[in-house]
Amino acid sequence: MSNTPRNTKASSSVKLKSWLPLFFTQALGVLNDNLLKGAICFIAVLWVPQEMRATVLAMASGLLVIPFLMISPWAGRLSVRYDKAKVVNYAKLAEIPIMMIAIGGFFLESLWLSGFALLLMGFQSAIYAPSKYGLIRDVGGYKGINYGTGMMELLTFVSVLLGMVLAGFVADMGDAQKYILGGIFLSLALLGWWASNCIKVKEVEAQPEFEGSIQPWKFAKRTWKTAGQTKGLKWTLIGLGIFWLIGSLLQLVLLLHLPEQFDLSATQTSLVISAVAVGIGLGCWTAGVLSKDRVELGMTPIGGLGMAICLTVLSFAELSLGGFIFFAIASAFFSGWFKVPLNAWLQDRVKGRELGTMLALQNMLLCIFVLLSAIIFKVATLVMSSEAIIGVIALIAWGVAIGTLINIPAMFVRTLVFLLSKIVYRVRVHGADRVPKTGGALVVANHVSYLDFMLLVAAVPRQLRFVMLQDMYDKKIFKWLLKRMNMIPINARKGGNNLEAFNALCQAEINAGHVVCIFSEGTVTRTGQMLEFKRGIEYIAAGIEAPIIPVHLGDVIGTPCSFT
Repeated sequence: MSNTPRNTKASSSVKLKSWLPLFFTQALGVLNDNLLKGAICFIAVLWVPQEMRATVLAMASGLLVIPFLMISPWAGRLSVRYDKAKVVNYAKLAEIPIMMIAIGGFFLESLWLSGFALLLMGFQSAIYAPSKYGLIRDVGGYKGINYGTGMMELLTFVSVLLGMVLAGFVADMGDAQKYILGGIFLSLALLGWWASNCIKVKEVEAQPEFEGSIQPWKFAKRTWKTAGQTKGLKWTLIGLGIFWLIGSLLQLVLLLHLPEQFDLSATQTSLVISAVAVGIGLGCWTAGVLSKDRVELGMTPIGGLGMAICLTVLSFAELSLGGFIFFAIASAFFSGWFKVPLNAWLQDRVKGRELGTMLALQNMLLCIFVLLSAIIFKVATLVMSSEAIIGVIALIAWGVAIGTLINIPAMFVRTLVFLLSKIVYRVRVHGADRVPKTGGALVVANHVSYLDFMLLVAAVPRQLRFVMLQDMYDKKIFKWLLKRMNMIPINARKGGNNLEAFNALCQAEINAGHVVCIFSEGTVTRTGQMLEFKRGIEYIAAGIEAPIIPVHLGDVIGTPCSFT
């Protein structure tokens, strides 16, 4: 590894053409869903009396969500038992006749027929959602999880935005609107089916004998119990649910707050909300790009803190319209940083075909939290102002941010160091693939500067357990954090017994499947020349059955905190 300009490939480690069919399938499907929903909200709503229009708007949102609660267990079973690409392809094929029903509804000006088509699209989306997201890992491998997840989320929010904007545009087309709408519906469905046919990937072997329950309550109970077998997975699912709770609440309150406080029209309000949606998408994309082939769960508390700070400003500060929009988009951007690492971590930790059932459970929880947001919003509007509701959302964000910070401080600090290292250094890494994805290892590095740990964090794609001096470890102000970061203290001045205990501790950590990092020279070189290796490495190596990975820090002389 050297501190020189780098020339790395995309984080996915997979050619873009391998991703494109999945990306197009995602974008075109979400676009058609939201175009139909928007058309009902802008066009079909005018077919009913004024007093029924609020009900139609609520119905348009519910018809796309409720199917996820009803058939997610069955969708999860399909993704386990059958080829996921085929599940996606058949679901996209079904979109074509559904869109023909929708076209008939608009030509006949039948709200019931149009609503029925939207309900069918909800079922269609729910059926192939676990298979679609399960394909991310099949297309990009474990190294492509962050890139694939970030891009899928970006495309989702951009397509939601385009669908609603396009629906509003077509609504102003007068008598030609039904013909234009029909052509777009059918074209998107056909293109989406064609894109799904182009998904060619080697999948994990299916399990045709899998017999999970498809009753929603039994499925949720069994899968939730299974999630408990993977440390942290339940909290990951809850975190993703809270993301949707905050997002849905913010969208609802903006619809109320912007016209009241800034006297915006419906069109202006929709444009602001669209900009917020783009902010979420950009946050998701940048989180995936920055993480590259790592699962940087430490970005979640950073995103949570950024989201909480921005929402607090929105609630309590007196802002101009421009300032309000800026902080709303910023909070959305940080929410993307909060979400993508959780999605990537879930994909990374859930093995094999079990991923499909876990994604189905995630969809069920998503719907529950979205419905909960509607209830909270309805009750809140009866007793408080829109500014106060934003304050409540900020409190939820603070709770989540602080909770994640307390639970994963080591990952939080690692991510901060990782991002800081990208600013201080330009790092080129050779041989990072030599570090095993799982299992223990001993990383042995030379010691050139006091910031070498930053370079190692940037280079090694796993959580490192560093050896550090006992005197620093025992300082009360740092000890809690250092202990949670699993630092390994050493005090060679207290004699051989202490060193024996230290060696045993390092061996135990490695044999338990962790990666321990030790500086072979024991101190920073003052001359720029490599010093004599300490014999502790030999003692540690004698008691482990794990790879020993040498790391050379090159071209670091003359950088900050080095002696020469």
